[in-house]
Parts: sequence; C-alpha cells; structure tokens
Amino acid sequence: MSAAHPRESAPRAGARVSIRNPLRALASLVEFYRTFGDALRAHRALIGGALVASVGAALCEILKPWTLKILFDGVLLTPPVTKPLPLLGDLSRFSGERLLAGCCLALLALSVLGGLFAYAETYLTAAAGQRVAYRIRKAVVSHLNALPLAFHARHRSGDLLVRLTGDVELVKSFLVPGTLAALGRGFIMLGLFVAMLFLDATLTACVIAVAPLLFLLFVRFSVRIREASRKQRVREGELASAAAESMQSMPLVKAYAAEDSEADRLLRSSRRSLRAGLRATRLEAGLVGLTDVVIAAGTALVLWVGARRVLAGALTPGDILVFAAYLRSVYKPVRRLAQLAARSAKAAVGGERLVEILRTPVPADPPDARDARDIAGAVRFERVSFAYAPGIPVLRDVSFEVPAGARVAVVGPSGAGKSTLVSLIPRLYEPTSGRIVIDGVDARVYSLRSLREQIAVVFQESLLLGLSIRENIAFGLMGADDRAVARAARLARIHDRILALPDGYDTILDERGASLSGGEKRRVALARALIRDAAILIFDEPTTGADLGLELALTRTLLRETRGRTAFLINHRFRLIEETDLSLLVIDGAVRAVGPHARLLAESAEYRAFFEAESAPHAAPVAAGDARAAGRAS
Repeated sequence: MSAAHPRESAPRAGARVSIRNPLRALASLVEFYRTFGDALRAHRALIGGALVASVGAALCEILKPWTLKILFDGVLLTPPVTKPLPLLGDLSRFSGERLLAGCCLALLALSVLGGLFAYAETYLTAAAGQRVAYRIRKAVVSHLNALPLAFHARHRSGDLLVRLTGDVELVKSFLVPGTLAALGRGFIMLGLFVAMLFLDATLTACVIAVAPLLFLLFVRFSVRIREASRKQRVREGELASAAAESMQSMPLVKAYAAEDSEADRLLRSSRRSLRAGLRATRLEAGLVGLTDVVIAAGTALVLWVGARRVLAGALTPGDILVFAAYLRSVYKPVRRLAQLAARSAKAAVGGERLVEILRTPVPADPPDARDARDIAGAVRFERVSFAYAPGIPVLRDVSFEVPAGARVAVVGPSGAGKSTLVSLIPRLYEPTSGRIVIDGVDARVYSLRSLREQIAVVFQESLLLGLSIRENIAFGLMGADDRAVARAARLARIHDRILALPDGYDTILDERGASLSGGEKRRVALARALIRDAAILIFDEPTTGADLGLELALTRTLLRETRGRTAFLINHRFRLIEETDLSLLVIDGAVRAVGPHARLLAESAEYRAFFEAESAPHAAPVAAGDARAAGRAS
C-alpha cells in the first residue's frame, strides 16, 4: 500500500484505467491486510465465532427450500413424485399429513435456529469490529503523539481528525464485516454450487456463464471507486480543517464582520467535498445497478432453460423450485459482494491515509541513551541553525553557553527567533545543523522522555485542556496531590480566583480554556510549570496579560522559584531582565550579545541601543507607578 500523501496519489483527471490499476488495487488489498491483520488476529476468537454463526445461518437458509420441494412434490402433486431424496428416500411411503406436518415443523425449526445464528453473527461481528477499531485508533493516536511537532506543523489538524475518526471507521467497517462476508459468503456459495450441481449440471452452467461479466464489472468499478474515494477523503479532510479553523477564529471573524465571507469559504470547501462524494456514490450505485442487470439476465437464462427441462421431464417442478431458491441465495451474496467491492475500495483509501501516519518514522532514542534525571542544567548551543521550511532559516549559527543554575533573559525584537530558540532545548524541534549540549552531553544522547521530564515550559500561547483546573495544573506533574496543586496556584497568583469559581478547582474548562480570561489562562499555565520540579525552566512571556502590580508580584515569584535552577525567560519587562544572571540578545535569528545585563549595557552598543529603544516608551509610567504597584501586590 502506498504511503504517499493522498494529494500525490490521486490520478490525473480523465486518467485511463489500465490493467495495472487492478493489479495495483489487488496489491494494495494484500498490503491492507498485512498492515491491519494484527488487529484481526488479536480478536480471532470473536471473528471465528461470528464466522461459524454466519455459516450456520446460511446452512439454515440452504435447507429451507427443501421443505418446499418436499411439500410440493410429495403433498401437492398427484400422483406424488417417486424420485428418492437423500436421507428420506421415496416420499410416497409417507402419508400426506405426515409430510405436511414434518415440513411445517422443519421450516419452523430452521427459522428459529437461523435466527439464533443470525443474532450471534450480528453481535459477535459488532463486538469484534468495535475492538478492532479501538486497537487501530489506539495505535494511530499513540503514533501521532510520538511524532515530532514538525509533522503536526505540516498536516492540518482537521485532516488528522478525519483520519482518526472517519478513516478508522472505514477500515473497521470493511476489515471485520468484509472479511467475514468474503469468507462466509464464499463458503456458502461453494456449498450452493455443490447443491445446484447435484440438482442439475446444465442449470448450474447457466448460472456460472454470467460470472466473467460480473468479475469484469467488479474490477473496473472497484478501481474507479477507489480513486474517487481517495479524492473524497482528501476533500473531507480539507473541509474539516477549514471548519476547525473557522470555529477557532470566531472572535476574529466577528470582530471584522466577516461572517458572510467565512461562510462562503466553508461552502466552497463543502461543495468540493459534495462533488467528490457524489461521484463516489454514483460509481457505487452504478456498480450495484449493473450487477442487478447481469443477475437478472442470468436469472432469465436459468428460468428459460429450467422451464424447458421441466417440460421435457428432465426435472420435477420441485427441483426447479429449489433451484430458483438457490439461485436467489447465490445472487444475493453476489449483490452484496458488489457492495463489498465498493466498500473495500473506500477502506483501502482510508487504510492508505492511516498507513501514511503509522509509517512516518518516530524519533528513536539511541541504543545507549542516557537517563536525564540527574542533570544539573548546563546548556550550550554549538553553531545551531534551524529552519521550519527549507531555505527559510529562523536561527543562524547560534552559539552560547549557560552554566547550571543560571537565569537567562532572552530578549530581542518580535520575530527574532526567541521562542524557536528555547523550543530546541526540550527537542520540540531538532536543529537543522549544529548541536545542543546539556551537562556536556549532546541532548540527542538522552532519552527524549527523560529529558523532557526535566524541563518545564510555559508557552507563548496558553494551552489548556478541556479538563478541570486541578487536572490542568497537575498535568505538569502527574500524580501531584491537592496540596501541591494549591501551592503552585498560589505561586502563580491564581488560587483566589479559582476558589471564587462555582466549582473551584473542579471547574471544567471550556475548549482551549475559553472560560478564563487571557491573563488567567496564562497563570494556570504558569502554575502547571511551577509544580514540576524541573532542572530547566522555560518561560515564554510568563507575565503577559497581568497588570503592573500583579506583574511585579509574579516577577518576584519567578525570581525566587528559579533560584538555583537553569531558567530561560523571554520577557520585555526590564525589571525581570535586570535581576537575571545573563541576558541573551537575539536579532534576526542570531545571538548578538550574551552576558550579564550590566556588563552588556557597558560593553555592547547593540544591546544598549536595543535596551534604550525598548525602555524609552515605558520608562516614565513604570517609574511613576512602581511604588504604588508594589504596594498593591504585597
């Protein structure tokens, strides 16, 4: 199965279906089962039970027509047919009343037994399907979580969501019912053909005569449905992404009165998805419709030949009755196989999209990876460069060293690369060139999990989960008790605000923390970082959204809580900068100056110019309000 992106795999418009397409589709189906076969094998007991139940229900259906044959030939015809039957022999030795009662009881028993088998098949198939879907979704979720941020930056979240939900459902709906249908119906059709051969070889040959035409229909339409379904899934992913972006940007849309234009954008995406879906549905309906036509032609041929053979005395009316019932039982699975062919084409596309995720390599720890639990926190950048996209560097040849326990103010103009620089320390992204050394060891030598467990981060955007406030804070230290959570909240100056909420720490946050203000979300995120006993702390604009008094209080907290630990603080407030051990000036993706704040002011003209330019607009109000603000904070 190709792991290429769906956009790359889609055929050109009007591309001709060649013999290679069916072969590729067959190879893709084999790869599909090889990829997801483990999920089937894990629940083989349920699937085996469903298969047995399916065959049992089918056998009951195969036997039902014989009760009608016995009733017709042995009771209704005068004189009765004397041709012996398997197990029963000559029907003339039974009275009409006994045959009638026996046929009715047998039909009732077969119906009850068939119903029980059908119930068992339905339940076991559904149970196996749900478990298979859970297993596949678990594997995809685990893999998505393990993939680096660079992967998520390249893929739109709406498309990934469609893969995780819709594509998994497509795979499940084919993998279990489709496999059972292929095995069970194949076994049933084989049994039916054996029974039909027993009845009359000539009529059986008439049934088989239409098989090549059905096969050609399945092959040709399956390939076309597959390509249409691939395009449909891509369009659905684009629609989901556009809808997610629109919902997340609703404040922006309303602020600029752009509801109509945003609705038009979504409708355009929806129309593209609709057209792609209709094409796939049209092809599927065409396959089923043409299959019905071929089946009707085969049925007419059987009736024509069968009626002539009855008139010639080669068959009894009961024989043709049983054969007609079997013919319906044969063609019913054929019609279902037409639907199954369409479903398999769609499932193959969904499987390809999941395989693209599952086969994306996850950054692996080296075989001799070290545990980072005992690191002191010394950080050194050695000629580090980084680019999110080829040819567009964000950091250029960055080199500096921070001793363990030093607090570093990372300063520079907006867009200089400050946030990108600190994101490389926990290896959220990997350097394009150069290396980052922690305690004298290349950061890539440490196991990724143990390294990140020693780092606490407050992102520039306050990311909160749709959990309780307690769970959001404890997210920084799994298993933290209520006392530790409350302490962290007090340090972040958010404890009193939480207690004022109706459910306190048990308040469930809306999506992305929308039930809190921007400043409150920032302080919950700060508490989440402070609860972790980390060797390295990264705070990206930790006091954003706070008034001057609260900012001063948070500044004192940060300076106290980071003492003795390596801390990187991106901040434009100079009170915090002046109290740190080192300043790191980043301009245009390069480190222009590094050292103590006072020394840089004296020795670096570029640092001094930046400091004076940034502080000039704020110097007067800060100086005037400093005493009052400090008094309020205390």
